[in-house]
Amino acid sequence: MSDVDGHYFVNYLLAIYEPDIFAPGGRVMRPNEEKLAEHRQQIEKRLRETVANYHIWSKYFWSANYHDSFCKSINMKHHKIDDSLMRRSPKNLAKDFVDSSIQG
Repeated sequence: MSDVDGHYFVNYLLAIYEPDIFAPGGRVMRPNEEKLAEHRQQIEKRLRETVANYHIWSKYFWSANYHDSFCKSINMKHHKIDDSLMRRSPKNLAKDFVDSSIQG
């Protein structure tokens, strides 16, 4: 695949496809929704954990965008990343200063 910046990357989520044992002839591949949900949960967890470190958080933000793009391409939008985790708010420096003055 090619990212918005033109760099290529491996579409590793294709690995969640497995043979459908109930399909006639057994040649139909379907995405394993449990694995896709687990991928979503891991990214959401990391987005929450790294929100204070933009450099690290931005890597998980990229992964979240890739995940959502993949979900859209296979019509599984119900597995998309929680939108609220994809937005960072500006840091309130005045509040941080007051809070640290009170504690210190």
